[in-house]
Amino acid sequence: MQSELEGIGKLRKGVLILIIAPILIIGALILAGFTLATTLISTLSSLSKMTSVSTLSKNPASIISALSSSISRILSPHFTLMTLVIGIIGFVSFILVIVGYSYVRKGFKTLSVGVGHAGTTLFFSFLVLFILGILILVGIGIGATKIASISPEIAHSIFIAGIYGSVVLVGIGLLLLFISNILLGIGFYRVGSKYNESVSKVGGIFILLTGILDLLLILLPMTISEVTPFLYFLGIILVYAGLMRISPVQQTQQLPIQQPAVQQPQPLQQPRQEQTVQQLPLVQQAPTQQPVAGERQPPSITQTQQVQAEQAPIQQSVQTVSTEQQIQQEQTRQIPIQLTAPTVTIEPKSQTPQLTPQSLSQTTPQIYQMGQGVIRSDGIAYLIIYSTTQVLILSARIEGTNINSTNIIPAALIPGQNGVVIKFDNVSSLKPGSTYIIAITINVGGSTSEIKAVAVYQP
Repeated sequence: MQSELEGIGKLRKGVLILIIAPILIIGALILAGFTLATTLISTLSSLSKMTSVSTLSKNPASIISALSSSISRILSPHFTLMTLVIGIIGFVSFILVIVGYSYVRKGFKTLSVGVGHAGTTLFFSFLVLFILGILILVGIGIGATKIASISPEIAHSIFIAGIYGSVVLVGIGLLLLFISNILLGIGFYRVGSKYNESVSKVGGIFILLTGILDLLLILLPMTISEVTPFLYFLGIILVYAGLMRISPVQQTQQLPIQQPAVQQPQPLQQPRQEQTVQQLPLVQQAPTQQPVAGERQPPSITQTQQVQAEQAPIQQSVQTVSTEQQIQQEQTRQIPIQLTAPTVTIEPKSQTPQLTPQSLSQTTPQIYQMGQGVIRSDGIAYLIIYSTTQVLILSARIEGTNINSTNIIPAALIPGQNGVVIKFDNVSSLKPGSTYIIAITINVGGSTSEIKAVAVYQP
């Protein structure tokens, strides 16, 4: 987006300068006319006080001669000063026009509007041919003047040839100027269409009509030559008004990034140890064993009650018996449970780590493209990249070409789904409808690597 902001800013500066330049010339002409008019009025009023009607009737010729000589004497320094002022302002306006078209040219190049860029190229070609034609005419005139004393015929022929050459160069330059206005009008119209700004589109149409009418004047001389400068000036003002309302955010709203749903990895199911413990049989049908001589005697009733108290949650379904033989049988049936109970506990649940997307991202970062990207004619590529960790994006390039990125937003990926916008250089060499691989250089934890993304060029 930063490059688009720069392009719009350059267009604004250039168009504003192109508006100021003619205003300076018009202001200088108005100032010169007002100064000469006030000087002439003051001169006439002073002369009227010096003469009378009777004197004018007796010798009108002398009065008119004195009046004209006085006017020329008074207006001569003012005329020289006004000519100098108009010349200086005209030169400054000429420099401003060159600077203005330079900014417009850079703006069209930044926004990848080739038609407008070509229009500025033709305008500078017109300037070169026009200046060259004037210089040839002046040089031929000076040379013919020096040769006239030696051979007037040769001097006349050289002067005529110089005039024809200058006319041809200036004529070609004017033709390029008219075509330049047509291309500039189309360029401003496309900028307005790109950002959905109707005022800039109307201004571009006015500039386009200016070039078309100027071309028609060459083939069909008409009386509308005075209209085209005003039409061009009005078009420039409308273009500037539209550019002031343009923001690159409008393009982002027109071309939303479609983000498909991400299927997050499901956590692994924990083994159901609790159910296993509950399903273990608490009472087993074991045969009655009689005590054998020399064998360890069963514990007393007090010890048995302590064991039962410790294992109360497990032995809720076991009924209490009153005889010693039943106590011995119950102790015999509980021995396997006491031996195996420590192995069937809930401890594996706390020891077995739960695998989640966060734990996976901490061990092995996963960065990949989702879906398929798009590359537009203005050099902007839209991608959707999924990452399990924070990643820095360093640069990007289109494989198989010399096209590199100039700006990437955002500069870092966060865990989850990320919409990435990459601005490339001039992509006019890409083929519409073709699929290209974008190599993105990233930095993960201090190590640099490269991921691949696929995008289709859709102007």
